[in-house]
Formats: sequence, structure tokens, C-alpha cells
Amino acid sequence: MHNIGTNMRQRRVVDRQHVQRQSGGKKKWDLRLQIGHAPVRVHFGVPDPLYKDEESGAELPYVPHDQHYVKRARGGKGSGFICAKDKCVVCAYANPQAYGLDLEPDLGLAKCHPKLAFGVVGWVEEWCHDVQYERDDKQGVYHRRELCKGKTCEFCKGGFPKVFGKRFYYPFSGGTWKYHIETVHELAERQCKCGGSIYVPYYYCPKCENILEDVLQTCVCGSTNVEINLEVGDAGCKDCNRSWKAYAGDDEDLMKKIENPLLCPHCGAKDVLPMPKHVCTTEGCEAQPYSVFDCQLALRKEGEGEKQKIVVPSWKIQEPDPRLFDIKFQGDDEWTREHSDIINRLLDPSKYFQPDPPEQVAQSIGVINPFGNAPVSRQTVVYPRNNRVVEEEVVPENEPSEDQVAEE
Repeated sequence: MHNIGTNMRQRRVVDRQHVQRQSGGKKKWDLRLQIGHAPVRVHFGVPDPLYKDEESGAELPYVPHDQHYVKRARGGKGSGFICAKDKCVVCAYANPQAYGLDLEPDLGLAKCHPKLAFGVVGWVEEWCHDVQYERDDKQGVYHRRELCKGKTCEFCKGGFPKVFGKRFYYPFSGGTWKYHIETVHELAERQCKCGGSIYVPYYYCPKCENILEDVLQTCVCGSTNVEINLEVGDAGCKDCNRSWKAYAGDDEDLMKKIENPLLCPHCGAKDVLPMPKHVCTTEGCEAQPYSVFDCQLALRKEGEGEKQKIVVPSWKIQEPDPRLFDIKFQGDDEWTREHSDIINRLLDPSKYFQPDPPEQVAQSIGVINPFGNAPVSRQTVVYPRNNRVVEEEVVPENEPSEDQVAEE
């Protein structure tokens, strides 16, 4: 069993790496999570195998990557682009000399600095409608799952069949990840899967296992006569009467000490991230803390314009909703039964968080592709319901989108 809590803390090591990735295929935007001002319930999924970061070697349940946001892209609508490093259109125009290109620097793109983002995959745990749309080429229809809007839902009025849930992928900004997603993770970690409570007496070096930061074993006065009260989240010294927070997440000064890699004073290892020693209150339990990947989260947007942000108004620890995988809630027709293994199969994150081809990025921004003018790759795709052959832009291998798996 993977220790997701440990994997989550690897974020701060990976942040420091120069993540290198190859250009990917066309993203399927109908699978990208749509977050509005009304809460949407989601459950992150843990991919198997975990995503392996090429630079650090860390195995992670999410994909860290650098992203540029370009306001003028898509005709002024704005868009984010994963930085392709040595094939990045934005970086190339920001600093042509560094790429050996004879171009005039674009001052606008030079301001689009790469920012850290975190890609996850999972499921929307809401009622949806199986909606048919006519293809642009007028050659048949495709199916897409649209969220049900309740009493005002146009799809309910149209009589479209209800199904439960849909797959998604989504790149969270570094700020949202740190201040909202990791906050839920830190709170979930305080609960053990055995039913007990978990606390962290100290943080240690993963190389030599020596203590780097003593939290609850020894008071600053040197006394080990420490009493812990997890119900109120405090610890206190019985000798000097000093009290302090029992959880690192409640102590800003302690968080500053443990959230960044450091040089281990015991073994000399560099870029060491202090790791938590989890202890369960249940005697004999080896401590199996929950993580944010064990939770259902309600996500919604708050604010408007540049002040808009994603928040988590509520969350709870629970398994993914079983209705996601129950044929009775997925349409229960002949085609659905035949393809039940792929309808809500977890997406492969390594295929959904890769840079777009340079030509595609250049066209969206409105510049000439600095790396050549090769067209976007195309391939023949055979749709499974009627074996009709159509030509589509390349899609991630073995990961059909809703319109592919539901084509009629």
C-alpha cells in the first residue's frame, strides 16, 4: 500500500526540480473538471501505478508541472499552457537568445512566468445527464456527461437520461494546492484508518532516520515530562508549564521549519525534506493515516476576476461513491454493459498533463511557431459502437474521451 501522506510531502522536493516532459497530444476538454460558484463534489483518484517524476524519481499520486497563463490566448479569453521547457513557445519568445532563435523578444509573453501547478485525476460525484450532440461534420452524434442543475436543469426538461458521476482531470494552481488541498490533507492525516487519532511526535531525516525537529517529546526547557491533549490540539510541559500546539498545521513557526528541504546535520544529506513520524493512539497500531485522496471534497469558486479563487467549503473521509461503478447508475443499456470497464475508469494523469504541440500553442497565442511549422499529428480513430472510421487529432493512447466511448 502506498503511503500517500509521504508522497504528498514529496511536493516540496519536486518543486525544486527542473521537470522535463515531452509534448503531448490533444487534451479532451470535456473531461476537464468544470468548477463554478455552486459546489461540485469530487473524489481524487490514486493512479496505479503512481506517476513517477522523471527528475526526482519520486512516485506521486499527482503530476507537478510548470504552467504559463497567457491572457491574450484564445482571442483574448486567456489560457494556461504547460511549460514544455526546451520546446516551450512562451519561453522561446520571452528569451529567444537562450533558445538560439533569431526572434524579437515578446515583452508580453516575457511577463508570463511559469508557475507551479498540480494535476490530479478523479471522479465527479454528482448526478449527470447523458447528452447527445451532433458532430461538427454532421456525421453522427457523440455523448457527453453534463452536470444536472436540479430544478432549473435544461437537460431534465429535455428528458435526457440521468447517470451518476463522470471522470475528470484538473490542474490546481500552487496557491490552491498549498492553502486548500494540503490543508484538507493535513486534517485528514490526523485520523487513522483503525479509528484512532494520529499525532506526530517528531520529524526525521529519511536518509539516516535521525530526528530533525522534536515536536512533542521534549520541551524547550529540556524536560521530557510532556502531556499531549489531542482533543484540543495542545501539548504542555508539566515542569515549566509551557504549552504549545500539538499539530504542525496549527503552528506557523513550526511549519516554516519543516516545509522546505534542508541539509541534514546528522548525515550531511542535501535537500532533505523532514518526514513525519506518525503515531496512532490505538495501542499496537502501526498508524495508517488518511489522506486527501481518501476524501470527498466540495469545490467551488469564490470571488470574481483576478481575485477569483477555488475553495473547499466542506469535505469528508469516504471511499469513492459505489454508484460510479454500478451499472444500474450508468445507463444499464446494452452498450453500457459491454463497455462498463472503461466508462468511469480512472484517467492516466501522465497522459493528461503534458505540453501541447508547439504549433497548437503558437496558434492559440497568435504567434509563429518558433520551432517550425509542422502540423498537428493526425491519426485514424475507429469509434467502437459502429466501427465508423473518422479522422481526429491525436488523443492520449488507450484513454478514450466521452465522445469516443459513446459514439453512435
